[in-house]
Amino acid sequence: MKENIKTESIKIKRDLKDSLKLGKRLHKMAFQSFKWIYLSAIFSILLVSVLPYISIKIQGQLIDAIIAITQGSKNVHDTYPLFFTLVTVLLISNVAGILRGTLRTSTKYKFRVAFSDKMVRKYSSLNLQHYENPELNDKLQRSKEWYDWLPQDFLWTSLAVISDVAGIIASIYILITFAPKLIVVIVLSSIPGFVSNYRNNREDWEIEESQTSNFRDYWETKYKLQDEFALQEIWIFKTAKYLADRANKVYTKGMGAFIDLTKKYAFINVFTSLVSVVGFIYVFWYLIDSAIGGLITIGTFTFYLSTARSFDSTLSSLLYNLSSLLGQVNHIRDIFSVIDLKNELKNGTKKLSLKNNKPPLIEFKNVWFKYPKSDRYIYKDFNLTINPGENVALVGKNGAGKSTFVKLLCRFYDVSKGEILIDGKNVKELDLSSWYKYVALLSQDFGRYHYDAKTNIGLGDYTKISNMSKIMEAAKKSGAHEFIEKEFKNKYNQVLSKRFKNGTEPSVGQWQKIALARAFFKDAPVFVLDEPTSAIDPKSEFQIFNKIFRLDKKTQQNDKSILIISHRFSTVRNANKIIVMDKGKIVEQGTHDELSKKKGIYQEAFDIQKKGYE
Repeated sequence: MKENIKTESIKIKRDLKDSLKLGKRLHKMAFQSFKWIYLSAIFSILLVSVLPYISIKIQGQLIDAIIAITQGSKNVHDTYPLFFTLVTVLLISNVAGILRGTLRTSTKYKFRVAFSDKMVRKYSSLNLQHYENPELNDKLQRSKEWYDWLPQDFLWTSLAVISDVAGIIASIYILITFAPKLIVVIVLSSIPGFVSNYRNNREDWEIEESQTSNFRDYWETKYKLQDEFALQEIWIFKTAKYLADRANKVYTKGMGAFIDLTKKYAFINVFTSLVSVVGFIYVFWYLIDSAIGGLITIGTFTFYLSTARSFDSTLSSLLYNLSSLLGQVNHIRDIFSVIDLKNELKNGTKKLSLKNNKPPLIEFKNVWFKYPKSDRYIYKDFNLTINPGENVALVGKNGAGKSTFVKLLCRFYDVSKGEILIDGKNVKELDLSSWYKYVALLSQDFGRYHYDAKTNIGLGDYTKISNMSKIMEAAKKSGAHEFIEKEFKNKYNQVLSKRFKNGTEPSVGQWQKIALARAFFKDAPVFVLDEPTSAIDPKSEFQIFNKIFRLDKKTQQNDKSILIISHRFSTVRNANKIIVMDKGKIVEQGTHDELSKKKGIYQEAFDIQKKGYE
C-alpha cells in the first residue's frame, strides 16, 4: 500500500512538473503570437472569477435590508444604492463573460493556426531516420493525431486553472474569517475525485501508448479501404471484407480497453461523488445551525452558503482541470518531444558556389554505408567519380544499391565511413541548402500535389512559380505540354485531383511527365532521375531522353551532370558512362558499346530485355 502511494506520488510530481514546464512554453508561444488578445483573455478570466463574489455579498446585504424594511427598522430608499450597485456588477459580469467567451474562441483558433504551422514545419524538417524508426514513428503518429487541437485546449485549461485559483482565493478570504474548518471539509471531500480523475486520465494515456502500433495498423488499413487507387486492386482480389474485418478486429480490441477503463472508473466516481456530497451536507448543516443560533443573519447565511457552494464548485473545477492537465501532459510531452527532436544530420556551414552554374565534380571515396539499425553494409569501400557534365547511368538488380547512391548524394543519410566530395568539399561540411540549390531530383516516390498543373510544375523552383513561359518550356521537354493543352479542360489551370471541385486525375504516366517537368523547371546543373520513365510509353521515353541527353550539349558544352537510375536499358544506352552494380559494388562500367563487347552482366540483361520487345 505504501509502495503504491509512493509510486503515485512520484508520477503526480513528475506530471505536475512537466505540466508547469510545458505549459510555460505554450503560454510563451501564445504571448508571442497574439500578445494583446492573450493578455485581454487573462484579464477577462480574472474579472469573471471575482465579480460573482461581489455580487453574492451585495445580494446578502439586500436580503438583510429587505428583512429590516419588513420589520420597520429601515426605509426602502436605503436599498437603492445596493440595488444599483448589484445591477452594475451583474452587467459588468455579463459583459466580461461575453468577452471571455469571444477571446477564448479567438485564442483557440489563433493558437491552433500558429501551433499547426509550427508542427508542419517541424515534420517537414525531420530526417528520413526519424520516419524509419518504428518506436519514434509511434510517437510521431500520436503527435499528428493530437497537435491540431490539444495544445490550445491545454492552454485554455491552464487559463481556466488561473480563473479557478482566483475564485478559490476569494472564497477562502471570505470563509476563513467565519469558519476555517469549512474550508478544510470541502478540500478533503474533493481530493478523492481529483485522484480518481488523474488516475483515469493517466491510465487512458497508458492504454493509448500501448495500442499505438495497433491503431496505426487500423488507420493504414482504413486508408486503403477509402483510397480509390488501392480499391481497384482490392475489388479484383476480393479482399475488402478481409481487410475490413482485420481493421475492425484491431480497432475493437484497442477500444475495448478504453471501454473497460470507463466502466472501472464509473463505479469509483460514484463513491468519490458521494464523499463530496457528504462534505457539503456538513457545510450546509453548519450554516443552518449558525443561523438558527443567531450567530449570523439570513442575508449573511445566504452569503456564506453561496460562497461555500462557489468554493466547492470552483475547487472541483480546479481539481478536474488539474487532473485533465496532468492527463493531457502525456500527449503534450509527446508533441514537444517531436518539436525538440534534433536532426541526426548536422547541417554544415560551408557554402557551395558553382561558377556560372556549371556542374561540380562528384566523388564517392572509400564509402561504407549501412542503414540505421541494420548490420548489413550496402556499400563497402565504394568508389565512384562523376565528372562535370557527365551523363551517368546506374543499372542493376533490385537491392544493388542504386537508390542508396541517390540518398547519400543528397545527404538524406550520412556515410558510415569514407567521404562524398562536391568540388572537393565534403558534403557533410556543406550547408545543405547551398547544395540542394544545384540539384534537381525526380525520385521514384515523386510528389503528386492536388494543385493545378502549372503549380505542380512551378514547385520545382517556387521563386519563379509565376513564370508561365518557363513552366510551359519545362512541360514541353517532359512531354506533359501536349496532354495538358489537349486533354485538360482548364489546361495549365486544371486542378489535378478529383477530390476537389472541377478536378481531374492524371494517369500514372502523365503524373510522371508532370514530375519530370518539375525537375526540368528547376534547371539545376545536377540532374538526378530515379526510374524517371517507369510508367511512360517507349515512344515518349525515347523523345524525353533525346532531350535529356541534349541538355548538356547545347553549343557543344556540357552544362549539366545527369545521373539516371533505371531498370530499362533503352533508357540508359546513350549515357556517357553506364555503371553496373551488384550487391553494392561496381561490377562493370563503360559506354553501351564498350559493355556490349564485354559480353558480361550488362549485355546479358540487355539481351533479355531486348527479347521481351521482339
